[in-house]
Amino acid sequence: MAQVWFVVGLYILGVLIGLMFAKHVPIPFIVATGILWGSLAYSLLAFVTLVLDVYHPLVMLIVLGLLGVFLIIQNIRQGAFNLDRQALTWLVGVFCVFFLAAFVLERHNISKAAGLDPQSQILVGRSLAREGFAAWNSQQLSSWGFLLVSIQSVSVFLGIDYIHIFQPLCGITFLLTFSTGLYYVLAEQINERRTVFLIVGACTLLLFSTYGIVLQMEFINTNLISAMYLFTAFIAFWMGLKRQKHSWLTIAMLALTGFTLARTEAPVFALIMMTLVLSVGKLSYRERLIFFLPYLSIFILRYLYMVLTAGTGSIILNSPRMLGVLGLLIVFTLLVLGSGIKFVETKILPRLHIVMITVLGAALATVIAVRPGPMLEAIRSFFLNLLFLISFWGVIWYFFLVQMILSGYQPSFEYERLFTVYILGFLLVLLAMAYFRVPYGYYWHDSSNRISTHIAPIILLYLAMKYSWGLFARPEPARILDQSDSSDCELSS
Repeated sequence: MAQVWFVVGLYILGVLIGLMFAKHVPIPFIVATGILWGSLAYSLLAFVTLVLDVYHPLVMLIVLGLLGVFLIIQNIRQGAFNLDRQALTWLVGVFCVFFLAAFVLERHNISKAAGLDPQSQILVGRSLAREGFAAWNSQQLSSWGFLLVSIQSVSVFLGIDYIHIFQPLCGITFLLTFSTGLYYVLAEQINERRTVFLIVGACTLLLFSTYGIVLQMEFINTNLISAMYLFTAFIAFWMGLKRQKHSWLTIAMLALTGFTLARTEAPVFALIMMTLVLSVGKLSYRERLIFFLPYLSIFILRYLYMVLTAGTGSIILNSPRMLGVLGLLIVFTLLVLGSGIKFVETKILPRLHIVMITVLGAALATVIAVRPGPMLEAIRSFFLNLLFLISFWGVIWYFFLVQMILSGYQPSFEYERLFTVYILGFLLVLLAMAYFRVPYGYYWHDSSNRISTHIAPIILLYLAMKYSWGLFARPEPARILDQSDSSDCELSS
């Protein structure tokens, strides 16, 4: 039962974090995403204590306990616990489901730990708990993201082999997050509750009946976790810009932080997202600094620490590539700092998405020209995996392809650029990354095939929003199950 109490504790901690935004973020979304924020908090605290060489169960227990007490006091002061019957039902109901699922999964281990990826992350996590950031561990972390490894490190403290309930619980969380997140964005567009429920049900069934998603709810890896954080970031960014609420944007940046901690290449994809938010032009200079600089500071320090401690790195992220990621983070930081200059704000930011896609397209063309054989083979295998690996993806990518073409006949919805440009940028970067490794392979265990898990929910979200806006939009859509009020600061134009 030890791992049950640990993961449930993370969930409770995450809900307490989410309740800090309960005035403006609906309770169902907060309770659905609880494990995201608890895991993120643990991972960040684990990283700090490892750097300070005090990563010990007693230290973590004290720090997490103090954080929990602080959050409870703050939530009491803000009146976050003054919930109506409907919100309280959601809170208690989802907690009971989560606890019951953890209890059953602890007794019936359905997780798949065989294979290089799960075994490596479990072993690196256990080694972290014993040896801290020793040379070998630091080098291995340049291959694997830190978030899942830090969670698995707790197995040493609990006296068990590995945390086998975490992955399937993340799968359940993703299902809840996807359905509630999709529900709220569609409720911004559609006035009819029944229509919203039907679309959410159909999309949830389509995504979570796909074997590639179901398998990763059992297979211990970072892709499903990354997809969960990235999807949450998209929901929160769009809701934040649409509602003009700081709370949603804070949730978005927390989700983007979790996404970036989950995988080593994630900063590149996160920067695409932040570039698009910058180009929309809805954030004032002060807001850009408040929302972007904490994230950028964390990961500049993180990758600088990796450069200093990981030696030559690994085949996935060697020293030059670490410096490359670090350089991108620094350049974007300078862009944010300089975005208050009138010329940058009026001439560069509105065209930033065009510049970004042009640069990414040119980069892909360049690496194809330099290594035509391996790059064309990688591109070929990537698309063959999506379209012909029926045993893994089924027909979902055929559905996406057809619907993306037909969606061109539907009217554009607000901030559609966040989705269309990101999807294109994601694919350009993913294909260009093949230049730095052996060509992408075939079948489900290929990394590019599993990274496609990150973008599949985003494409489905985009299609649902696009068709909902074109076919069912109403002038003043109802905000169902919304507790938001007008006390949060509005974004500046």
